Amino acid sequence: MTQRKSNTTLTVPSVKLEIWQQLYAAAFEFRSMEMWKTFSESEHFGFVHPDTGEYYIGSILGELGEVFALILYHGDEGLRFCRSAMELSCEEGRNYLAFNMRCLMCDFVNKTNLHKEDKQVLESLQVAVPRKRHMYPQFRAHRPAFVPWFVDSGEAEALRMGLVVAAKFCAEYGSEEGIGSYQHLPISHLPIYRLTGDDSGKPASWTAEIEPLPVPSEAEAPDVLTAIPLDQVRQAYLKSARLGQRDAVLQIDAFYLPSSVNEGFDRPRYVRVLLGVDAASGMVLYTNILSGDEDLGKEIWEGIFKIVQTAGGLPGVIQVRSAEIMGIVTPAMEELLVEVVRTENLDTLDEVKASLTSHMSRS
Repeated sequence: MTQRKSNTTLTVPSVKLEIWQQLYAAAFEFRSMEMWKTFSESEHFGFVHPDTGEYYIGSILGELGEVFALILYHGDEGLRFCRSAMELSCEEGRNYLAFNMRCLMCDFVNKTNLHKEDKQVLESLQVAVPRKRHMYPQFRAHRPAFVPWFVDSGEAEALRMGLVVAAKFCAEYGSEEGIGSYQHLPISHLPIYRLTGDDSGKPASWTAEIEPLPVPSEAEAPDVLTAIPLDQVRQAYLKSARLGQRDAVLQIDAFYLPSSVNEGFDRPRYVRVLLGVDAASGMVLYTNILSGDEDLGKEIWEGIFKIVQTAGGLPGVIQVRSAEIMGIVTPAMEELLVEVVRTENLDTLDEVKASLTSHMSRS
């Protein structure tokens, strides 16, 4: 991944050594159980954070022998990814979700894959790690539009809980009988663990109930956006623009590149690009780097204005991939008699995108 340098200082969260000790102990216990030999990544469990009430949905990676990890999806973005990733056959859709998910990850890697900050913690703990492949825990927080980053104290504690609950899940469902009972659960149901105690003075323990997968808030979903109205000046300009060739097709998409910037944040942020392409010729009519999702509507309309000015008229059809862009452009375009079509097949745009992505990767 290409990273642009800036004067912004990236911040690595400070975590107390005691929290690190507990987290690494739970991680090594999880690693020793090799749960990926029993469970696939499609078999989930969950737990409720006892302090915040937030749901975390766990998935164990490793059955393919490539990535060995525990992932904890949380927040609306994490729950949305968890619910949707298995349903999307389109690679573009999965990529969009991957850049917009929220999760915590304990990934077991080789020592050469660790960053210096990871090695410093291990040196402070004086941990002896067996000389085998995929033995070193690496803890990262994934946030929408940001590069995976080092965990803070709260995230480290949530990861520790997740590793402990994963061991409990494995103990209860790891047998042949347990797997059989899991596979007979109703669709979209899973064990959800809560930390419970009583008045007997015994330590609280994690107990599970079979519950439906939590539903993310639709109010914050990326695909549920209010169409952005045009100001009167721009409406008048577009209304006065003649309709160009009726068969002219404009393809528009916004996507992330394998590149990041450091500007204005405590962690690197992925670069998101808005691209407009003539479907027939492959000519790039508009491209711009977006500063954030809050500017997407403004950027799209600025792009459309420039395209109309360049082409001398409106296209007959605008093709888009995401409901996000569909919601932004449809209301005004219907008034202007321009058909807006949502489709996964943006072949011309995807060729330009592949070339752009390849160039960014090499640079």
